[in-house]
Amino acid sequence: YSGSLLGYFLLWMGTVFCFNLLVMVRIVIRLATFKTIICTTLLISAICCTAAVYSNELCLWIGILPMASAISLGGNTLVATFSNIASEKEQGWVMGISHGLGALSWAIAPPVVGIILAFSFHVPLFIAGLLFLSGMVITIMKLK
Repeated sequence: YSGSLLGYFLLWMGTVFCFNLLVMVRIVIRLATFKTIICTTLLISAICCTAAVYSNELCLWIGILPMASAISLGGNTLVATFSNIASEKEQGWVMGISHGLGALSWAIAPPVVGIILAFSFHVPLFIAGLLFLSGMVITIMKLK
């Protein structure tokens, strides 16, 4: 993969994120409960990661549509859930911690994935799929 191709891929993924953050979040939150949204988006992400392991390049470009949509919708729903759970006095603290952890994950993920890529291109996708499934199970068991 070239640097420009990766740049185009990130542009494509960012465009999907923007559309979902600007349009879809408001619609989906009105139609479903937070738990339903989180579980559904985790399942979609897990399926897309697993499918990407067995796909060609074109399928990766198309498959990022549901995965990026799920990640952007699920991530914002999680932030809204954190905000709703906290008392009014604790909301700023909870939101700061949740955004700080999110920023930390964006900083740690690239070097970790880079190391894992030494084994195979498919290993990070497989691990991500397992983590998404684990998150869905924990959400079903713990979230009210």
